[in-house]
Amino acid sequence: MGDNYFNLHPHCIPVRGYKRSSICDLQREEIYYVPNEIADILMADDGLPLQLLFEKHSDHKDLLDEHIHYLIERGLGSITLNPVTSLNLDITSTEASYISNAIVDIDERHEVNFNVIFKALSLVGCRNLQLRFFRKSTVEELTEMMALLNPTLFKSIEIIVEYARPIKDSFFEYLTDKHPNIKSVFIHSSPTTRILRAFEGVMGNILFTEQLIKSNACCGIIDPFTFAVNAKTFTEAQQFNTCLNRKVGIDTNGDIKNCPSSTTVYGNIYRDNLETALRNHPAFEAMWHLKKDDFKACRDCEHRYVCIDCRVFLADPTDKLSKPLKCSYDPYSALWEHEDCADEMFGYDTIEPFYQTIAR
Repeated sequence: MGDNYFNLHPHCIPVRGYKRSSICDLQREEIYYVPNEIADILMADDGLPLQLLFEKHSDHKDLLDEHIHYLIERGLGSITLNPVTSLNLDITSTEASYISNAIVDIDERHEVNFNVIFKALSLVGCRNLQLRFFRKSTVEELTEMMALLNPTLFKSIEIIVEYARPIKDSFFEYLTDKHPNIKSVFIHSSPTTRILRAFEGVMGNILFTEQLIKSNACCGIIDPFTFAVNAKTFTEAQQFNTCLNRKVGIDTNGDIKNCPSSTTVYGNIYRDNLETALRNHPAFEAMWHLKKDDFKACRDCEHRYVCIDCRVFLADPTDKLSKPLKCSYDPYSALWEHEDCADEMFGYDTIEPFYQTIAR
């Protein structure tokens, strides 16, 4: 009889942390946790027959047996007659556009010219767009704005807008039905928190929250709701910053930045050619290459390859490699500071678009 092997599925990748390790299921978009001893064995002895595996790690035999059964029960791996090298992930970036995503901020104090902004973004290849209104909008403004966003150019659009009583639920439903490139509409400062539409992994989501989002200080929150457990983020995080890579921010004044919340300005969208302004400043692209493995505390965190980073609000503003200020997770104790983040996330399925910009 031949040897038996335990193999993690190719889309289930262990990530070692200081206190514990995670296994990121990039297909089902879920996170599971195992002791570091188990992750070390799985990574070091991938492809070793089970009998030899138990003999080599006889001091952890019971722990290993328990977790192999656990991983099989959770659908993360299986027993096979042949070894399968499952832990090698291609981390090559396939992004072709110079700029892949953008955030545009809108407030009451500044006029906004959507036509100018959207044309400039389309010329640099931007396909994913988040529009953050720190004020009320109107049916007319939102209708005219979406008419400018050609779905063949802009593939995914998130709208964050202040609640306005004259705008009925039916309008938001109409807007998302008419424009299938709308990923989500998030209505803040609402009298109630409720979900009008929510489709996991599908476009056209509509959510209301009582939370006030009045400025660009709202971003940078790190918690389980903002984790992006998918192959794109996981591979990107190996080489690039998960927040700023190929991103451009346009603040309420039209200033061009890495993020609307940052202070470094590379030009103005109404005066300057966008691509020229960006390529003339090496500091803009330099921010793309600040990755989680470089940051204090983050480099020891088991969530580092699924975490959406923040380089604007830092625990130590004088150190660009500091951990995000608004991250309440401690990898050295494996505990969240806030109780609502503290539950184990076995089988936790992230719904990232709706919570990424919310201050808690």
